Amino acid sequence: MGGGARACAVLAGVCSVVVGCSLLTDLGGLEGPASTNPDARAGDDGALADGSALDGAGDGPVSIGPYVPRFRRTLTVANVGTSPAPSGHGTCWRGTPQDIFGAGFASKVRPDFADVRVFASGVEVKRTVDALRTGAMILCFRLARPIAAGAADDAYEVRYGDANALLPPPAEGDIFDFFDGFDGTALAPGWRKLGDPVVSGGTVTFPKNMETGITTVADTDGVALDAALEIKARVSNPASDPKAFDGGDTFYYWFGFQHSGDFTASTPWSLFVARSKSTINAEHASTGATTCVSWCAQAPQSQTTDFRVYTIERTGSAARFVLDDGAVFSADSPVGDLSILIRNYALDSDLAVEWVRARPLLKPEPGVAIGNEETVP
Repeated sequence: MGGGARACAVLAGVCSVVVGCSLLTDLGGLEGPASTNPDARAGDDGALADGSALDGAGDGPVSIGPYVPRFRRTLTVANVGTSPAPSGHGTCWRGTPQDIFGAGFASKVRPDFADVRVFASGVEVKRTVDALRTGAMILCFRLARPIAAGAADDAYEVRYGDANALLPPPAEGDIFDFFDGFDGTALAPGWRKLGDPVVSGGTVTFPKNMETGITTVADTDGVALDAALEIKARVSNPASDPKAFDGGDTFYYWFGFQHSGDFTASTPWSLFVARSKSTINAEHASTGATTCVSWCAQAPQSQTTDFRVYTIERTGSAARFVLDDGAVFSADSPVGDLSILIRNYALDSDLAVEWVRARPLLKPEPGVAIGNEETVP
């Protein structure tokens, strides 16, 4: 199901604190599952205070019903790069509710964060907000107008504190260049599939004891070479045995970037993969690599049965991996423009994916400074 329909959200701090939206601060025609909407980059739902066009509103309503927030904080978006940050660039921020709303946030903000909204020069823009299992949150929105290199835009606000607010309509398709929330009962036509994944109830499930997978075609999936890919997924039994093949190979499950349009289990790849029971690790391997040891893989992390958000931030020459809200690995080697791929071979564990989304990255990504709390007049 589209995460925005039931997502939870966030933001905060003081203006002296600048938070990078991406880990890549040191890096130099869509089909099928992607919800590409050109109007999301040139919304006509309003205009900025200086008369310029509002970007980031997208098609359709930004919110539902009356909205009467009690509090607001200024968001100053700083472009610390040497190139302009374009209007419509999708920007994401991770933090905790206390980082955003301060102490006592539970008495100010709805438990479902339906009241947390983003405004640009007084005009509400679409946003997505997601709660992580660790208690951290992700808030994403598009820039309403360009920001010159080395400049900042302090015309954004986060508002909150309306106990009667309704959840805004889902906005992933307006913010992410690629999004699939697996609504309905069938895969979108842009996916190629291996076996019979099951689409139902807002998830795609790769059943246990089967060889199943889905993948895109890199040339047509609309995901930029410099991109952040996020996958929200869970396994039902982290301690499952793998499937064994002739020759000694054993496969559990993995997802991320690999090859283009096929299911060949070989390099290049940039992905999260289970190599042993109850663990998950990140790997980044160039074409021709025959093994993946310390130079291309992190130490295994403990796996759980929770839904977790797996993030891969890649450029043409490097990748950074984030598990929930913690950076776990980075590597510097070229892998090229690869397809999104998800597959499961575990004998006793289903792999369920709630959503897949991707957005272009800037190098470096804009930072966000969060102002002091004010009462909305």
